[in-house]
Amino acid sequence: MKSPLSSTIGMLCIILIISAGCSVNSTNKDDTETLLSRCDETVRILGSVNEQSTIDGLPTAQELLDSAGDGFSSIVKWSDSDEFLVQIPRGGETELFVDIQWNGGEIREITSKFIQGQNEIAMICEPRLEVDVQISVSTEDGALNETWDAVLYYSNPLFETGDSPVQLTVDLDLNEINGTYQIVSIKGTEPDWVRGWFSISFNETPKGSFQIQFQQTHGTGSDSTVSMTSHIALDW
Repeated sequence: MKSPLSSTIGMLCIILIISAGCSVNSTNKDDTETLLSRCDETVRILGSVNEQSTIDGLPTAQELLDSAGDGFSSIVKWSDSDEFLVQIPRGGETELFVDIQWNGGEIREITSKFIQGQNEIAMICEPRLEVDVQISVSTEDGALNETWDAVLYYSNPLFETGDSPVQLTVDLDLNEINGTYQIVSIKGTEPDWVRGWFSISFNETPKGSFQIQFQQTHGTGSDSTVSMTSHIALDW
């Protein structure tokens, strides 16, 4: 069984390795899997919110849910950059409202082991506890008016980074946005794919962002290159 978060983390690792907007030589899927380092993960389903993980340092699901709370509001800012794409809204502030609910969603304990690829790029493979939750996200300006399935997780830090170990992520289909937010145009060639990524870090005051990520292929055949780009549409 695979955690729904693991494929997203893998994609984000690739995007971090390939800095936003730059290009690398294209390759086939088998070669990519051989070249890239990765995290080999094992999933164990927990039976209740109070069941203690067998991994040292992880909280119970109930403790994780309590850490995140049931929601918050914050003043947020829309990006006014059109370096990579043009969006509506463009610039300006609005109020963001987030409601978090656990409706009996799956609880997963994840062990994660680093597997070295040929590229010799190091990755941090951290054990974590995941809980499937539902969040409602809306903005006062009407650009977002969404209900999403999300993954709330506690990542057991192997190194001190200053980031909160309590995080929430949503991997979303931009075609299913109910609010008025839209991408008007994307610079360059027609994207191979476009995806949305909404994330929250539960520090003393929750911080987060709504990002747009896309891949573009340039040229054809053996001379083609691929670029991956991440655009921060909204942050706070």
